[in-house]
Amino acid sequence: MASRRKNPEKPMTGAALAAALEKLHTKMDAGFAEVGRRFDRYEGEVRVMRQDIGELRHDIAEIRSDVGVVKRGVAVLKEDMSRVKDAALQHARELGALRTSVGTKVDRDEVEPMVRRIVARDTSG
Repeated sequence: MASRRKNPEKPMTGAALAAALEKLHTKMDAGFAEVGRRFDRYEGEVRVMRQDIGELRHDIAEIRSDVGVVKRGVAVLKEDMSRVKDAALQHARELGALRTSVGTKVDRDEVEPMVRRIVARDTSG
């Protein structure tokens, strides 16, 4: 069997209903106001994060540019070092030729042209 309520609620009067609705409306307004405040706070935080991200992107672009400059500088240094190495090897060969010439007690006429050629190259380059 279905049970019945012993004390059924009395229907609300118009004034009581209006008061309950007004109370509900006030609670809802307060809740929406709180949601709005939180949303505004988060919106501000998101704006700051977007600015930070923009600054980071700018910084990364600068770093990439700097890395490019460093790489070009390293390439120039490698080229210069290659030239220095080639010159040192050439000097070593020429010194070896001079030692050989001096070691075999060559005439001055044989050594002088070699020395002039070395000195002329060193002063021109």
